[in-house]
Amino acid sequence: MKDNTQLLELAKLAVHEAIAAGAEFADAVAGTNREVFADVENNSLKSAEAETGQALTVRAFTKGGRGHVSINGLLSEQEVAEAARQATELSGQANPDPDFRTLPEFE
Repeated sequence: MKDNTQLLELAKLAVHEAIAAGAEFADAVAGTNREVFADVENNSLKSAEAETGQALTVRAFTKGGRGHVSINGLLSEQEVAEAARQATELSGQANPDPDFRTLPEFE
């Protein structure tokens, strides 16, 4: 499981890869989640299971068109880079939003 610093670095990698692939603008969000599954039968808890996971979504914008790809699991650098390239490709095929101007700056 990656910590918050590692997740931030993966989000930065996604943005960098999307821009390198030709997107004019890009952003990404990465985080962890926890899911709990419970099986109840006749008002009694039959079983319970908890899972913790990680996810990343990258959005890319090209000429007003937006593409986004979400991935979850172990989040390798290769998967993140591929998701960014796919988002950029999708943004180039999307219908442009005539009202889109830019994303806010982030440092």
